[in-house]
Amino acid sequence: MEKAGDSMLKEVQKCATSAKMDYSKLSGCYNDKTLALSLQKAAAAATPADHQYVPWVVVNGKKSKSDGDKILAEVCNAYTGTKPAACSQYLDESDKRCYVDSTA
Repeated sequence: MEKAGDSMLKEVQKCATSAKMDYSKLSGCYNDKTLALSLQKAAAAATPADHQYVPWVVVNGKKSKSDGDKILAEVCNAYTGTKPAACSQYLDESDKRCYVDSTA
């Protein structure tokens, strides 16, 4: 998109169309000055004070140690329920248990 330069809005329209999004609703966000200001205020209110760059990934209210590079591992390790199979490769060493065979 950065390469689009002056034709950015045309690129946004193409992107919205390919994503099956209603471009008229999207354009309404930036064409309506009152709505645009409202959205800016809402975004500012939802942004943590220590936010410094993007992506700013948060897991359980804490900033990601990997900035999202290892998001699946971080989410799997933070998840307290029964871990889905996809998480098995991301378990912390403390989560890996070796059980004694009680049938021996």
